[in-house]
Amino acid sequence: MRGNPRFARYLAANQINSTGTAMATGAVAFAVLQSGGGAAGIAMTFMGQMLAGIVMLPFSGTVADRLPRVRVIVVVQIVVGLLVAAEAAWGSCRWPCPAWRWPRARPCR
Repeated sequence: MRGNPRFARYLAANQINSTGTAMATGAVAFAVLQSGGGAAGIAMTFMGQMLAGIVMLPFSGTVADRLPRVRVIVVVQIVVGLLVAAEAAWGSCRWPCPAWRWPRARPCR
């Protein structure tokens, strides 16, 4: 496998993806804490992320079985990158309120 350039590119891209995902997870936790969400806000945010994965798993597995593997990997990684960027942009703005602040009566600061 060492001499395979396609595998080397895949491995490098996978490492970059894993690093970005880990950093995004930590950034979301800090953003929730900074906005006053506390432990309950972090739990609700991560539960929402987990539930989205659980709901989409049967559908995405079916689609992945019917399409070429490389195309599925590339498209999914691009979509995940766009979603993380959108989440970062949404979490950094003041309005609309972040999702973990919606149930509260007090306005966002």
